[in-house]
This record gives sequence, structure tokens and C-alpha cells, in this order.
Amino acid sequence: MKKINVKVSVLLVMILLLIMVFSSCTKKDGEPTTNDSTNDNKGKAVEKVFNTILGGNPTSLDPIIFRDANANSIINATHEPLVRFDESGMGYEPGLAEKVEHNEDATVWTFTLREGAMWSDGTPVTTEDIVYSFQRPLNPEMNSPNVNDFFIFKNAEAIYSSRTESEDADPIEDLPYEDMGVRAEGNKIIFTLEKPTDYFIDYVRTASFAPVQKKAAEEYGALYGTDLDKIVCSGPFTLTSWDQEVSMTLEKNPNYWDADNVKLSRVEITLAKDANTIQSLYDTEAIDFMTISQEVADAGKYDNVSEVRKLSTQIIQFNSHKEIEGVAFNYFQNEKIREALGLTFDRQAFVNDVVKQPKGAAYGLVPYGMRGENGGDFREQQGDLVYDMHNFPGGSIDGKTYASGKEGAIDRAKDLFAEGLAECGKTKEQFEQEAEFVLPNAPGVITNVQAMQAMWKQYLGVNVLMKPLEMANLMPYIIGGTYQCLIGGGPTGSTYDAGEFLGFIYNEKQWESEEYNALWEKTLVATGDERIKLIKECEKMACDAYLYIPMTFKYVNYVQRENVTGLRMFSVGLEYDYKYVDIIQ
Repeated sequence: MKKINVKVSVLLVMILLLIMVFSSCTKKDGEPTTNDSTNDNKGKAVEKVFNTILGGNPTSLDPIIFRDANANSIINATHEPLVRFDESGMGYEPGLAEKVEHNEDATVWTFTLREGAMWSDGTPVTTEDIVYSFQRPLNPEMNSPNVNDFFIFKNAEAIYSSRTESEDADPIEDLPYEDMGVRAEGNKIIFTLEKPTDYFIDYVRTASFAPVQKKAAEEYGALYGTDLDKIVCSGPFTLTSWDQEVSMTLEKNPNYWDADNVKLSRVEITLAKDANTIQSLYDTEAIDFMTISQEVADAGKYDNVSEVRKLSTQIIQFNSHKEIEGVAFNYFQNEKIREALGLTFDRQAFVNDVVKQPKGAAYGLVPYGMRGENGGDFREQQGDLVYDMHNFPGGSIDGKTYASGKEGAIDRAKDLFAEGLAECGKTKEQFEQEAEFVLPNAPGVITNVQAMQAMWKQYLGVNVLMKPLEMANLMPYIIGGTYQCLIGGGPTGSTYDAGEFLGFIYNEKQWESEEYNALWEKTLVATGDERIKLIKECEKMACDAYLYIPMTFKYVNYVQRENVTGLRMFSVGLEYDYKYVDIIQ
């Protein structure tokens, strides 16, 4: 029996990321704000300093260890990936590699390493560094929480499994790291993947896949990236100070291959969480950029509010299993009951009045902004797949005619709920006492769920039993699949690939659908628009089963002063790219 370090459920990941504070590009009063490429009126070169805020101390700046957004942007600034996010976020631009090629079915990718790329200590970046960086997470001693991401490479999972056997397992010979689908050939790095992956670039651009210097990584081991003196950089900036929990400083890396296009001399980072403090800093012109809540955005105080889409979907997840450990009877094995609850969840009222994100109503599992057919938007092409009182089409259903809109949706939901209870041989009173909805015991989540309770009471006439749990108590429900209904989780994308919002259904094996599993397995070997079409079929099949009911998509508001340019913000994969930031004098 092997002990495999599987990735934490996406539901749990989404729960842990429900509140994430990140911001900002800032300028402190009294500090110089120009760099080497800018002269004052006397011709003297002065610095440009960009001040920003992160919502907490990065846990680690090791690409294969970090799991928090606070580290994401710093790793991107200090560790150059093989290719970088381009300005649109959908494509790529050169990084340590200057050329990318792949074979016809996208199973073999070749990256040509650029000449002259250097580490911050002045030594060259080598193909040996790159190959080592991709083998490194397969070492169980690293205990990488991101190791599953590397199973995309040929033989990677087998190599890792061979080295993680439990003490009572039959002896097995460790497979060599060299069997992994990563090798060097001259100045080229050749990746061989387990299956066709035409969106492989989406992974290579992320911080998790950024190479590290072999010498430093071997010297510091699991401590690499935990402090100032345990990191060697290759990105546009080097880390020159790190006062844990207080501040960080990034300085322009003179050895960076594209240093001519880096305008800043320094990035000063304050580690702060309190939204009121951050807003006060902006109001006193101590900072130049901040994210703000929807309430603040709507108040009209700032006239330059913009928004960026974040690719995540909050869902209601039902358990359809007839037998659940510790549960006498699972009402949610009945599809009609699930559909009735979905129809009477008023998304528009929820996003307008509760979560205060008017554009966030989710009528599908895949959010807007994901790659669709012919490079289009997946959600726009797919359209609505679930219904509530705002888009219920009405018409003749099961021999009865329903009005469109709110009235018809409520009537249909009441009929479904009554029919579902009858099929279960249960009463409404029994449902109210026994059907359990679990959720994280967090104030924001509880407030949201109370609003949902009120909707189901008003429109369906039923009091649902909510059970808030501390994370330590909720985790066994999630990992063991022993919940009846879970609210407060959902998939979050790390790339622009729509499959990330449906893969969890197949991977977690909570839905016993041979038809869905067979269809999803087709997506694992398809490429291009053929694959996108299959993903669309999977999304429709999942939504039609009413097991994963989408609630909201996420948007983030921000304000930025006019003299700050070049800050790149992305929907997924990377929070901020500081490389092109400039301060206009």
C-alpha cells in the first residue's frame, strides 16, 4: 500500500481561499520615485521605487512548496519561468526559454534555453538546473504540496509512488528520477507528457514550475526560500530584505536577461491585512494602488474604480450516494430534491444584496474568461446551464404548464420537492430534522448561508438544517465524502483551461456516473476544439444532474493612481507581475 501525497480537495482549497487580501502598488511620502533611466531637471539619475502591499507573510518562496497567493507574485518576480504570462494573460512571452515547439499531438514539448541567462550570483542558468528543478518535487523528503502538478510528466507519478511506500508494503525498487519525462539535449529541454496537453504552456508559466538553482536548492533543501539568505534569483528582481511578517524589498536584478525593460529600481512591500489601514494609506497618498470591496466601490468615493475577474466558482455540492457513513438516510440521492433547492436559490438577489458582487451570478460551473472554441470565451459560448427564478424558461414540463420567470420557477420547485419526498417515503418535517448542510464556521460564510436559508424558507417553505463546523472538524467530511450537502467550496482555476472546473468531479469520485466518467476520459486524450466540445458536454451533464450547483463567480475591484503604469494583473495563475511597472513623473 502506497502513501501518495494527493492534492487537497479543490473544495477545501476554495474554502481556505474564501478571504484573500492582496494589493497594491504604492509610494511612500518623502521617498524618491525615479530610477536609473530617469533624470531630474539637473540631469542627475534618480530612482523609481514602487511600493506594494501583500495580505500576509509568504509561507515560502520555494516554487514547489508555496500554496499561498502572497508568495505567488514574489516568486514570479525572483524566479524566471521558462516562459512568462503575456499582457493578455492568455498567451506567453519568452522567459528563460526563447523558443517553444511541440509535436502534433502535444505530448512532446521542446524549450530552447536562451544564451546568457544568469542567476543573481553571476553563474549561468544551465539545462542541468532546469532538469533538476522538475525532478526535485518527486523527492518525498521535499514533501511538496504541489507534487501532483508534476504528474503531468511521463513516469512522474510512478517514480514518486516507488519512493513513498509504507513500511508494511511489499519491497519495491525506487525508480530513477532520470526516467521522468524531462531531459536535456544540448541547449534544449524536452518534456514528454503522460497525455496530449495542448495547454501545457499554462502550467509552465506558473510559479510552481519556475526553475531554481540546483546548487542552492541542494544546499538549503527544505529550507530553500524560507528566508533572505536561502534563495538565489533569476527573475527581474532579487530579494534584498525580508523582515518576517513586516516587509520585503525587491531590487532590480542587474544580471537579469531582460534588465533593459525593467524600469523600477526597487519594489517595497508592506505585509498588511487590515482593509481600513490600507484605505487610509491610499487616502493620504502614501500608496498608489489598492483593492477594495464592492461596498467601497459602490459608495462613489473613488472615480477610477476598475475590476479584474478571478477564475473561481462557489458551488453547492450534494452527495448522491445512497449510503453515507454516519447518515441514516441521504435525501440528496433524489435528483428532484436537489433541483428544487437549485431553482429556489435566487442568485441575483444573492450577488446584489449579500455578497455585493452584481456581476457574479453563476449559471454554469466554468466562469467567464476561460478558453473556449476558436480562442473564444467558454462561458459565453456555452450559455446558461442552470436556472432560477430569473431565467426559468417555463413551458410544459412533465405534463404541467409553468409560467416563465419567478412564479413558474417557484411552482416547479414546489412540485419537484413534494415529488422527491414522496419518492423517498419521507415528510417535509423529517427532511428539516435530518437533511444536513455543512459549512465552514466563518462569519462571512455563515452570513451567506443564512441568506440561502431565508430563500428556501420563503420560496420552498422548508427550514434547512445548517451545521457550521471548524475546519478541523469539517475536513474529515470533505476528505471522506461523508457530507450530505456542502456549502462554501468550489473549484478554483490555476490556468485558463476550462477543464480545471470539471476535473474535480472525475478525480474525487463522488458521483457514481459511468457515463460522465467515460466522457471525461475522452477529454484526457483529446486536444484543441475537439477537447473543448467534450468539456462542454461534461459541464452540461454535471449541471443537469443538479449535484454541483453553481452559486457565484468572483470579481475584485481596485483603484490605481494615474502615474502608475505597467502593472499586470491576471485572472488566474499569477496575481501581479511587477516587471513592467513604471512611475510616470
